[in-house]
Amino acid sequence: MKKTVSLSTICQVVAEYFECEQIDIFDTSRKREIIRRRQWFHYLARTLNPNCIVSSSKIGQYYSDVTGRKIDQATVLHSTKKIKGYIEIYAEYYQIEFLLQLKIKEETNLLYQPPESILSTPIGNYCNPTPLNT
Repeated sequence: MKKTVSLSTICQVVAEYFECEQIDIFDTSRKREIIRRRQWFHYLARTLNPNCIVSSSKIGQYYSDVTGRKIDQATVLHSTKKIKGYIEIYAEYYQIEFLLQLKIKEETNLLYQPPESILSTPIGNYCNPTPLNT
């Protein structure tokens, strides 16, 4: 079973990264910096929860729960498409995506953890293999 990343965690990390309050992400302003925060929230909510674990309509419902205003799933899909396009073009957006995803994975313990058997195997056994008898 795949682990989902909560929308509140994504919202918190995006707010920390852009140095704003969480509620500012959902502001109705059309200022570019506010729109970008909101688009990043939508993008990360969709990409970190693949296979419709968290659907666009659930993201819209979360938005409604936080602000009392509704957004439709088309808005979420448009935001996701815009950020995805920017990531493909601009290195800065690729870097932002990497940093945000890393922070979210740290917060939710989704980073790769090697199995205990690998950690307990002495490294010397791999570095100094026994010689072959010829």
